[in-house]
Amino acid sequence: VENHVIREFESAFKRMAKPIEIKYKQHTLSFFKLPDGTRVEGNIDLVLWSEKYKCVADIKSKKDKWSSYYKTSWSELTDKLSTMKTVVRFGEESYWVTNLDAYIAELDDPFFAANFYQLNMYFFDEHHFLREKGVDHACIFQLNKNDSRIREIRFRPSEALYQTTKDKFTRVQTVIDETKD
Repeated sequence: VENHVIREFESAFKRMAKPIEIKYKQHTLSFFKLPDGTRVEGNIDLVLWSEKYKCVADIKSKKDKWSSYYKTSWSELTDKLSTMKTVVRFGEESYWVTNLDAYIAELDDPFFAANFYQLNMYFFDEHHFLREKGVDHACIFQLNKNDSRIREIRFRPSEALYQTTKDKFTRVQTVIDETKD
Protein backbone atom coordinates (compact mmCIF):
# COMPACT_ATOMS: atom_id res chain seq x y z
CA VAL A 1 0.00 0.00 0.00
CA GLU A 2 2.73 2.41 1.01
CA ASN A 3 4.72 1.97 -2.23
CA HIS A 4 1.58 2.31 -4.33
CA VAL A 5 0.62 5.61 -2.65
CA ILE A 6 4.16 6.95 -3.02
CA ARG A 7 4.17 6.10 -6.75
CA GLU A 8 0.78 7.82 -7.17
CA PHE A 9 2.09 10.91 -5.35
CA GLU A 10 5.25 10.98 -7.49
CA SER A 11 3.20 10.77 -10.67
CA ALA A 12 0.83 13.56 -9.56
CA PHE A 13 3.63 15.80 -8.26
CA LYS A 14 5.52 15.67 -11.58
CA ARG A 15 2.54 17.31 -13.30
CA MET A 16 2.51 20.31 -10.93
CA ALA A 17 3.80 23.74 -11.99
CA LYS A 18 6.09 23.75 -8.94
CA PRO A 19 6.64 20.05 -8.29
CA ILE A 20 6.88 18.53 -4.85
CA GLU A 21 9.74 16.08 -4.48
CA ILE A 22 9.64 12.93 -2.45
CA LYS A 23 12.87 12.35 -0.56
CA TYR A 24 14.35 10.05 2.07
CA LYS A 25 12.04 7.08 1.44
CA GLN A 26 12.60 4.40 4.10
CA HIS A 27 15.44 6.39 5.65
CA THR A 28 16.45 4.90 9.02
CA LEU A 29 16.55 7.21 12.01
CA SER A 30 17.91 6.52 15.48
CA PHE A 31 16.16 7.89 18.56
CA PHE A 32 17.82 6.74 21.78
CA LYS A 33 19.25 3.76 23.63
CA LEU A 34 17.29 1.81 26.19
CA PRO A 35 18.96 1.02 29.54
CA ASP A 36 20.20 -2.36 28.21
CA GLY A 37 21.87 -0.66 25.22
CA THR A 38 19.21 -1.56 22.65
CA ARG A 39 18.88 1.25 20.16
CA VAL A 40 15.34 2.37 19.26
CA GLU A 41 15.16 3.09 15.54
CA GLY A 42 12.56 3.54 12.84
CA ASN A 43 12.21 4.13 9.10
CA ILE A 44 10.39 7.15 7.76
CA ASP A 45 8.10 6.52 4.79
CA LEU A 46 8.97 9.75 2.98
CA VAL A 47 9.62 13.47 3.18
CA LEU A 48 7.54 15.81 1.01
CA TRP A 49 9.86 18.54 -0.19
CA SER A 50 9.03 21.81 -1.91
CA GLU A 51 10.52 25.28 -2.03
CA LYS A 52 8.23 26.42 0.75
CA TYR A 53 7.35 23.27 2.74
CA LYS A 54 9.19 20.24 4.08
CA CYS A 55 7.12 17.56 5.77
CA VAL A 56 7.91 14.09 7.10
CA ALA A 57 5.00 11.80 6.27
CA ASP A 58 3.79 8.35 7.14
CA ILE A 59 1.27 6.31 5.15
CA LYS A 60 -1.20 4.11 7.02
CA SER A 61 -3.83 1.86 5.52
CA LYS A 62 -7.15 1.86 7.35
CA LYS A 63 -9.99 -0.55 6.92
CA ASP A 64 -13.45 0.92 6.76
CA LYS A 65 -16.26 -0.79 8.60
CA TRP A 66 -19.86 -0.42 9.60
CA SER A 67 -20.77 2.32 12.07
CA SER A 68 -23.87 2.39 14.20
CA TYR A 69 -24.38 6.15 13.73
CA TYR A 70 -22.73 6.93 10.37
CA LYS A 71 -22.55 5.35 6.95
CA THR A 72 -19.09 3.97 7.81
CA SER A 73 -16.37 4.33 10.44
CA TRP A 74 -14.42 6.50 7.96
CA SER A 75 -17.35 8.94 7.85
CA GLU A 76 -17.58 8.85 11.62
CA LEU A 77 -13.91 9.85 12.02
CA THR A 78 -14.28 12.54 9.34
CA ASP A 79 -17.13 14.08 11.30
CA LYS A 80 -15.20 13.84 14.55
CA LEU A 81 -12.10 15.51 13.08
CA SER A 82 -14.28 18.27 11.60
CA THR A 83 -15.68 19.18 15.01
CA MET A 84 -12.61 18.79 17.23
CA LYS A 85 -11.30 21.92 18.98
CA THR A 86 -7.68 20.97 18.24
CA VAL A 87 -8.22 20.52 14.49
CA VAL A 88 -8.59 22.95 11.59
CA ARG A 89 -10.05 21.53 8.39
CA PHE A 90 -8.43 22.96 5.25
CA GLY A 91 -9.73 20.59 2.59
CA GLU A 92 -12.30 17.87 2.08
CA GLU A 93 -10.13 15.27 3.86
CA SER A 94 -7.26 17.51 5.03
CA TYR A 95 -6.73 18.61 8.61
CA TRP A 96 -4.22 20.67 10.57
CA VAL A 97 -3.68 19.75 14.23
CA THR A 98 -2.97 22.89 16.21
CA ASN A 99 -1.54 21.20 19.35
CA LEU A 100 -0.48 17.55 19.14
CA ASP A 101 -0.63 16.82 22.88
CA ALA A 102 -4.12 18.30 23.22
CA TYR A 103 -5.23 16.61 19.99
CA ILE A 104 -4.28 13.14 21.23
CA ALA A 105 -6.20 13.75 24.46
CA GLU A 106 -9.25 15.00 22.54
CA LEU A 107 -8.98 12.19 19.95
CA ASP A 108 -9.33 9.57 22.70
CA ASP A 109 -8.26 6.70 20.39
CA PRO A 110 -5.12 4.89 21.59
CA PHE A 111 -4.75 2.92 18.35
CA PHE A 112 -4.82 5.98 16.09
CA ALA A 113 -2.77 7.97 18.61
CA ALA A 114 0.03 5.40 18.25
CA ASN A 115 0.52 6.60 14.65
CA PHE A 116 1.14 10.12 15.92
CA TYR A 117 3.54 8.93 18.64
CA GLN A 118 5.52 7.06 15.99
CA LEU A 119 5.72 9.91 13.50
CA ASN A 120 6.46 12.42 16.24
CA MET A 121 9.46 10.26 17.27
CA TYR A 122 10.89 10.52 13.76
CA PHE A 123 11.02 14.28 14.01
CA PHE A 124 13.15 14.17 17.16
CA ASP A 125 15.79 11.64 16.10
CA GLU A 126 19.05 11.92 18.03
CA HIS A 127 21.00 13.30 15.05
CA HIS A 128 18.43 16.02 14.22
CA PHE A 129 18.34 14.74 10.63
CA LEU A 130 14.92 16.10 9.69
CA ARG A 131 15.22 19.36 11.59
CA GLU A 132 18.60 20.09 9.99
CA LYS A 133 17.00 19.56 6.57
CA GLY A 134 14.35 22.18 7.39
CA VAL A 135 11.44 19.81 8.00
CA ASP A 136 9.02 21.65 10.29
CA HIS A 137 5.86 19.54 10.36
CA ALA A 138 4.59 16.01 9.92
CA CYS A 139 1.66 14.35 8.21
CA ILE A 140 -0.19 11.08 8.43
CA PHE A 141 -1.91 9.91 5.28
CA GLN A 142 -4.62 7.35 5.86
CA LEU A 143 -5.61 5.24 2.86
CA ASN A 144 -9.08 3.72 3.03
CA LYS A 145 -8.62 0.02 2.13
CA ASN A 146 -12.19 -0.27 0.84
CA ASP A 147 -12.31 2.58 -1.68
CA SER A 148 -8.83 4.21 -1.78
CA ARG A 149 -9.89 7.55 -0.28
CA ILE A 150 -7.04 9.43 1.36
CA ARG A 151 -7.18 11.49 4.54
CA GLU A 152 -4.36 13.86 5.49
CA ILE A 153 -3.65 14.99 9.04
CA ARG A 154 -0.77 17.44 9.44
CA PHE A 155 0.75 18.51 12.73
CA ARG A 156 3.63 20.34 14.30
CA PRO A 157 5.65 17.78 16.30
CA SER A 158 5.80 18.00 20.09
CA GLU A 159 9.08 17.64 21.97
CA ALA A 160 7.14 17.06 25.21
CA LEU A 161 5.30 14.14 23.60
CA TYR A 162 8.61 12.76 22.33
CA GLN A 163 10.04 12.85 25.86
CA THR A 164 6.93 11.17 27.27
CA THR A 165 7.24 8.40 24.66
CA LYS A 166 10.96 7.96 25.33
CA ASP A 167 10.33 7.77 29.09
CA LYS A 168 7.61 5.15 28.54
CA PHE A 169 9.93 2.95 26.45
CA THR A 170 12.57 3.21 29.19
CA ARG A 171 10.12 2.45 32.01
CA VAL A 172 8.76 -0.60 30.18
CA GLN A 173 12.21 -2.07 29.71
CA THR A 174 13.17 -1.32 33.31
CA VAL A 175 10.04 -3.04 34.64
CA ILE A 176 10.59 -6.07 32.39
CA ASP A 177 14.25 -6.32 33.47
CA GLU A 178 13.37 -6.00 37.16
CA THR A 179 10.37 -8.36 37.20
CA LYS A 180 11.51 -10.73 34.41
CA ASP A 181 7.86 -10.67 33.34
